[in-house]
Amino acid sequence: MTCFDFKNIFLVLILSPLSIYAQDYETTVQELSFKSTNKTVIDQSTIEKSKAPNITSLLQSYANIAVSSTSFQQNTLYLRGGDSSHILILVDGIPVFDPGSAQRTINLNTISLKSVRRIEVLRGPQTVLYGGQALAGVIKIETFGKELQNSRGVGLELGTSEYKQVHLFAEGKSEDNQGFLGRVNSTEKKQISPVSGSQQIYPQNNINADLAYTKRGSQDWVARIFRTDEKSFLTQANPPSYKTLDAQDLIFKTQLTGFVGSFQDKKSILKPEISVGSVYAERSFTWPVNASNVSDTNEYYSGQLTNIRALITVLETESLLWRWGGSYFKESLVFRDFGVESTNTYGEQKGIFTKIDYSFSENSELEVGGRMETVTQLSPEFTSQIGLTLAKNTKIEYATAFRSPSQFQFWGRYGNSNLKPERAISTTVTQEIPLNDRQSISIGVFEIIFSNLITAKGFPPKYQNINNARVQGAEFLYSSLLGEQSRGFFRYTYQEPKDLDTNDWLVRRPLNIAGAGVSLSHSIYDFGLEASYNSERSAQTGSKTTKSLAGYSLVNVHSTAHISDHLSVYLRANNLLDEKYEESYDYLVEGRFLTVGLIYDGF
Repeated sequence: MTCFDFKNIFLVLILSPLSIYAQDYETTVQELSFKSTNKTVIDQSTIEKSKAPNITSLLQSYANIAVSSTSFQQNTLYLRGGDSSHILILVDGIPVFDPGSAQRTINLNTISLKSVRRIEVLRGPQTVLYGGQALAGVIKIETFGKELQNSRGVGLELGTSEYKQVHLFAEGKSEDNQGFLGRVNSTEKKQISPVSGSQQIYPQNNINADLAYTKRGSQDWVARIFRTDEKSFLTQANPPSYKTLDAQDLIFKTQLTGFVGSFQDKKSILKPEISVGSVYAERSFTWPVNASNVSDTNEYYSGQLTNIRALITVLETESLLWRWGGSYFKESLVFRDFGVESTNTYGEQKGIFTKIDYSFSENSELEVGGRMETVTQLSPEFTSQIGLTLAKNTKIEYATAFRSPSQFQFWGRYGNSNLKPERAISTTVTQEIPLNDRQSISIGVFEIIFSNLITAKGFPPKYQNINNARVQGAEFLYSSLLGEQSRGFFRYTYQEPKDLDTNDWLVRRPLNIAGAGVSLSHSIYDFGLEASYNSERSAQTGSKTTKSLAGYSLVNVHSTAHISDHLSVYLRANNLLDEKYEESYDYLVEGRFLTVGLIYDGF
């Protein structure tokens, strides 16, 4: 079937019986995905037992996602050759990012892991169901568990680098399945400089708060408001040499304030699901003249994200499920330099999509989806996704995707209004092999071809479309249920992320990534060990020069003792072997990080 034929079929499906529903919505359903998509789920039990300090630590160990930081880009993620600009982050079903970031991303570590109940990673392009941005994958973060409980408590945590964390929480439910949830989390840390040999300290502060209401039944209602405040002192980057240098009083602040609401009617014929979300973000860089700076810096960015999503079920039989949805997304950006406004703009994305699931046997299924999307100042885009599951365990998937440039890339300090959208074409084949009722293996191969990748070039830099890239790779996963509450896994990824224009490796993407872990529970004790490995990777050292960074391995251990029904104490060591390594060129990561904490929920 040609692309033209499929577009025509898609338009017939949308414009015939569904035209009366045409509105500017997008899908809401957090569970909606292609069954053929390779997924990693980090459930509530794993999150709570790990006592991990942040989200990226979990993603490294459990999802084989590489992480890299620089002076001005904290915790950039790399998945199947894509970076943070190609990974869509959903929090409770809506996109959340900082409009002042070129990559449409956020520092995931500003989201308190104490508030997270489930993380799901979808690998490969997911534009059809989730819209532009998802060229390499989707990270779905959920702050609600399956069941709310009646509990109130406090968590305290201390660690090296003068680390302190306080967590207050309260949740309750009534007999009519209504529930309330409130959480506040405050974290402080004095981070040692990433500059080799330096002892300068960079304080970091982060506060999270959220309040939520939910009602479960034939109709589900959820409403949540949240606030995140981050203040960090940063190093500086030397553009000609790409060296990291110490800075005095270079301060970075971000604030996110948002609302999420959703509704699902499980009894009506169309089973409508609707969600709305709004996030207001502010980001600022200030840096006075001092021994490390020759000219003042005072940059301020703000933006509003507005998102509406919906889904209806058009037809549902024993073998056929046909769903339709649509989207409206608005992204605004304001930029001020020393109080003078130079940018005040917005962009909109409107899309409609359909997905058909046809089961032609008990364990075999065909999934077909397509989306039409219009973006401010760009031509309409069509994306498609086809998934085939055979005998339950053989999965084949083909998908196309696109990402429109962010408002920052269009109109920010280094903006280019003539940028083209980035695109991706992906093919994946996965074979799952159950060994017995406790062990299984998954083996897969994938290829993603990227075009029109956006990068900043020149000095001063300017965003340009220059790169065409191809990422080919293979993935292996072994998982084992060691006991009723004990698990083990080993995950390995090999990838070749090539810049087709220069035949060089794409920077910061490791060729080999591995992760392993074991979690043991016995009586009142929990114990866990996690290990991750990132091999050598290319790093930018100048406008036209690169070097290879050495690979590194990390080992983390954690142990929890449940003293009583309401009191637990725990220990965790991140980077137990005190490995010293560069996440990016000339940006050293701290060594061993130790924490001790307690949780009391008996109030």
